[in-house]
Amino acid sequence: MTILGIDPSSTAIGLAVIDADEGKFELVDSNALDLKGAKVLDEGAIPPRKRKMSPDERFVELRGWVRWEIHDLREVVSPEYVVIERPQTRFPTPDMMETVGMVRSVLCDFDWMILPPMQATTARKLIGVGGNASKQVAAEYVRKLLGDSAAGLDEHSTDAAAVAIAAWYQLEQAKEAA
Repeated sequence: MTILGIDPSSTAIGLAVIDADEGKFELVDSNALDLKGAKVLDEGAIPPRKRKMSPDERFVELRGWVRWEIHDLREVVSPEYVVIERPQTRFPTPDMMETVGMVRSVLCDFDWMILPPMQATTARKLIGVGGNASKQVAAEYVRKLLGDSAAGLDEHSTDAAAVAIAAWYQLEQAKEAA
């Protein structure tokens, strides 16, 4: 089963597609999008605009770019499910809410199974490190679960992979309960 995990923040969006088979995980593809610099962190930059943009123009341009990146992942690896990490903060910033809204609106453009948003603490519990584990401990464990396929995984995509792996565990628990 393939799952696309998405980790949105106010400055970047992490994307990771994992393939899960009987508790064995492999990273199929990943990407991190730097929203402030409008570049793909591991593939190169998008040319900056020559004129200043209004917030609405910026949103439309970034949404189109995020949609293209997600479309590209979908075309290459065809994930069966998608899960997005829900922001942890009690008082999210406007930038954070804009990013989350943008990602959710992009996901609605495609026909796939969208799983409920997942808190990072829930993801950490499901992958086996405990909800209060630090981000670094969780990242090390995700790299261990993914093995050699995790080489070169950046921090944003690592968080997205954690959510995708946790979603697999959740789906397996639901199968067992049924």
